[in-house]
Amino acid sequence: MPRDATLTRERLIREAERLFARNGAWQVAVRDIAVAAGQRNASVIHYHFGSLDGLRLAILQRHGGPADAARGTYLDNLGHEPTTRELVQALLVAYSDSLSSPGGRDYLRIVAQHTGFFSNWETVPDSPHLIDILRRLRDTPTGLSPEVREQRIITIVILIGGTMGERAKHLDRHREPALDHEGFVDNLANMIVAALLA
Repeated sequence: MPRDATLTRERLIREAERLFARNGAWQVAVRDIAVAAGQRNASVIHYHFGSLDGLRLAILQRHGGPADAARGTYLDNLGHEPTTRELVQALLVAYSDSLSSPGGRDYLRIVAQHTGFFSNWETVPDSPHLIDILRRLRDTPTGLSPEVREQRIITIVILIGGTMGERAKHLDRHREPALDHEGFVDNLANMIVAALLA
């Protein structure tokens, strides 16, 4: 792809992230993204991404791939039998790191809008470590039925997505959060472990 086309693609992704995060991933028109990226022709989205869905997927992959790699690194350092708490920390580390940048916060706000898809967590593309961790948490013997354990995984995925999205929104509005970053992650991890082991 020529350099100008690469820059245009990057600008489209960044403006789409910003608009999707603030206005809703399904409420933003193709034309709005093109204009925000300094493009006169709305067909530029179709040229670079095939469709608006293709652009949404490109955004999720742009952030999801590095986030999953971070999860994998964290997981590798835990040894062969990590505790439930350590597995939960591995889930949270990549998302919480995304809170430190505007693009990362936009990503978290977009993920939070996808709660309707969270029940299909085993089909998340390009996220083998995410799926591995969630399977381990689901399959941890707790004396619960498989159906209950599956429901708990869906619930914690929704909890993580929604909570991280709200934190990102709060930070974008330059409001001082009640909990500092470490306290926020620690509290969220405690709630998730309690939900899994209840």
